[in-house]
Amino acid sequence: MTVRPPRLAVAAPTNKPGNDRKDNYPDSIDLRTRTLVRNLLPPGQWDLGGGGQTRPHVTNAHGLACPDISLSHSGDWAAAALAENGRIGIDLEVPHRHRNYAAMAEAYFSPEEIRAVAADGEDAFLAFWTLREAVAKLGQDGLAAALALDGAAIIAGRNGLCGNGVWVATHRKLGNAHIAVAWAPLPFTTKAGFMLTTAIGAISGVCTYT
Repeated sequence: MTVRPPRLAVAAPTNKPGNDRKDNYPDSIDLRTRTLVRNLLPPGQWDLGGGGQTRPHVTNAHGLACPDISLSHSGDWAAAALAENGRIGIDLEVPHRHRNYAAMAEAYFSPEEIRAVAADGEDAFLAFWTLREAVAKLGQDGLAAALALDGAAIIAGRNGLCGNGVWVATHRKLGNAHIAVAWAPLPFTTKAGFMLTTAIGAISGVCTYT
């Protein structure tokens, strides 16, 4: 079986003067996120399901193999990921003024990560948090298991790759947004890390919605 690399898309907020999208904000960000994933899908009649507490998924009425998808948004940023082989998880976070990231790190992170957050602040916190969320979105064992992952491995994923032979994950910062992607290809391939870092590197040209 040929393992194809995952596909990713990110939409940044518009910076157009006078552009106020506060009205209908939840609908607009949801629409933006779903538009991203529709643009990633191959031609065909696809239906997007899930949302809320249900993992997003794709269905079709023609017996075609359905790719796996993952969605995320934070602030005015939106992100989507698609994998034709295996499971995919994407998480995106932007800074929040009222988030006590030091206390959250103490509550959920390993001693190594706590030291990194103390040294590098919210940037380190958001990198580690998005990596754990992306792994949780693979849908295997959930966030509790992702929070229990080895801290040294998660630190490696901040500027490189982490994984366990079933999945690989990586992180990058784009503007003020932190984006992490985890991929569990099926079958697993030793090229998974290269494929994932190439995919996340390709999102440097960010789509904007006006």
